[in-house]
Amino acid sequence: LITEIASGAISNTAGKTVFEEILLTGKEVKTIIEEKGLAQLSDENAILEMIDVVFNKNEQSIADYKKGKTNAAGFLVGQVMKESKGKGNPQVINTLVRKKLESM
Repeated sequence: LITEIASGAISNTAGKTVFEEILLTGKEVKTIIEEKGLAQLSDENAILEMIDVVFNKNEQSIADYKKGKTNAAGFLVGQVMKESKGKGNPQVINTLVRKKLESM
C-alpha cells in the first residue's frame, strides 16, 4: 500500500480507502484499487490532452495569467482536475499546466 501511494499510483485519500477495505475484506491492494477505480492518472499525454481542452475553454484565465494574475494558474489546475474527474495526479497536472503557461 505504501509503495502504491509513494509511486503516485493512488492518492493519500485513496490509500485510506484501500487500507479500510484491506481490514474489512482482506483483499490484495491492487485488487481493491482496480475494483474501486482508485488508480490515479499520471500519464502525461492524457493529462496534456485534458489541459488542451481546459485551455480552449478558459482563454480569459490564460490572458489573466499573462497579465500577472498567478492565481489563474491554480484555477486552470482545478479545471484540469475536474476534467479528469478527480483522478489526475495533482503534482503532474500542476507541473504541466505551469510549463504550458510559461511556454505561451
